[in-house]
Amino acid sequence: MNIKSLFIALAIAIGSFSNVMAATLDGDEIWGKATSPGATFNIFDPTFTSLDPVSATVDAGTEFSYSGGAQDPIEVLVDFTNDFLTISVEILDDFIIGIADIEYSFDDLDFGPGLQIVGFDVLSNGFPSPPVIITTENSIVIRFDEYDVDGPELRSFTGQFIVSEVPLPAALPLFLAGLAGVGLVGRKSGTK
Repeated sequence: MNIKSLFIALAIAIGSFSNVMAATLDGDEIWGKATSPGATFNIFDPTFTSLDPVSATVDAGTEFSYSGGAQDPIEVLVDFTNDFLTISVEILDDFIIGIADIEYSFDDLDFGPGLQIVGFDVLSNGFPSPPVIITTENSIVIRFDEYDVDGPELRSFTGQFIVSEVPLPAALPLFLAGLAGVGLVGRKSGTK
């Protein structure tokens, strides 16, 4: 391989990092839990009884829905679609006058090769106060503060993940140039 071919191959390899797929969670296996004062449960377990982690695969449908019936007149829905997340909580009973603080956390959110979460944009929020949101490169935590409920109501929240390419390490181009130089020196010494 001559030096021109080597540099062309390096350019193609480095350029391929920027040609990543569109950001989507479709088909990804994700993990989630919800925490309220004194209780934590696996959100993808509809019975809330599993002690082991429970996952869901993101697809065209809703990833989690809960309806407590007459004993627990609350309905909760969590839906991931591409790079969007919707959470809704519906109160079905006049006698519920408050909801405790609740925190949703979702892990292992893999948007595709070479992509990571860099933020989250709240598009609509039907809760009385803005949520506290913490993101890492593959997870999100959303916390809603306690609020008063006056009879039946529906609260809904929608946001979009901000996703970016994983940055190349700063030393990678220097390392590749050094590697090419070693190859060039080896090639020249081998032709004598």
